[in-house]
Amino acid sequence: MSEPTAKIKATIAIYLRQALADAPIDFNALLAAADLTPDDIVDPLKSIPLNSVVALFDEAARMLNDPGFGINISAKIQPGGAGLLSQLALRAPDAKTALQCAADYTSVYMTDMTSDFEVRDGVGYLTWRFPDTIVAPRVHYNCYMSSLIVRRLRGAVGGEWAPLSMDFDHRAPDCEDLITEVFGDRVRFEQPATILAVDSVCLATPMPMADQVMFELFEDLAKRWLAEAQDVTDIVIATRNEVVALLNRHEADLEKVAGKLGLTPRALQWRLSQKNTTFESVLGNVRESMARHLLQDTNRPLTEIAYDLGYADPSVFTRAAKRWFGVSPRAFRQASRH
Repeated sequence: MSEPTAKIKATIAIYLRQALADAPIDFNALLAAADLTPDDIVDPLKSIPLNSVVALFDEAARMLNDPGFGINISAKIQPGGAGLLSQLALRAPDAKTALQCAADYTSVYMTDMTSDFEVRDGVGYLTWRFPDTIVAPRVHYNCYMSSLIVRRLRGAVGGEWAPLSMDFDHRAPDCEDLITEVFGDRVRFEQPATILAVDSVCLATPMPMADQVMFELFEDLAKRWLAEAQDVTDIVIATRNEVVALLNRHEADLEKVAGKLGLTPRALQWRLSQKNTTFESVLGNVRESMARHLLQDTNRPLTEIAYDLGYADPSVFTRAAKRWFGVSPRAFRQASRH
């Protein structure tokens, strides 16, 4: 079965290679470990698998034995690592607009990522969630993205500014002092989503490279790229997204998901059949992907993971995990940490 594959511009891998130029690491071997080739990172506009880029960061951390790799490398990658998306944020008139752009135009840089920005009671909340098709450990890449945003905001505000709070959807890397240094002391791990909370003073702060003319030019280009990317939403991706949203409420059944998509159950099954899959197969794949993430990236109890996957009985989850991974959930978790 052909699964939807999230993509990301090759820009970040190109900048990562530059940042690791003096590191004791064979970058071509690193690319190979992440199922990439040198040809994949020649054209900055080329789209490559997001899962491979996430794996690239995880493999680099392993090769360098650096538990804080994602955070550390964010200080070495120059502004613009996300291409057009970075240029929009850098040229924005203020931090609030920069964060809004980060949410609105994520898809011009990477596909299938769910992102949102809202202001409540003067506090800005930037939220993002990885697509469930990402199976590589995300700890280092997510810490990289988060710390990059925080460093850019700190550069605008000045001093030792830190976010009001920072939530991550994975376990904590083993670098507590570094985490506190970059994100402050209000950090929580193993949360439902990654959420950056920003105070009102920061939101109103002008960006150091603000340029209204360039900002408008970049935003016009971003809108056109976004329109091209959103011409047609794949029915498999749409179904997966609804399953993810409903799974831990134990409502991810065919009838409920079809209703959310404005279809009858029969119509949804027919449209999925045109993509050589079924609702049951999509549901199973989502559960497998989420189980992989929750087992390798978090320390949550197995009973909680079973519930989040929509299983009322943990033993059913155990049997499913043995089908997916060939071992029990506990054994898979232990193996993924080595």
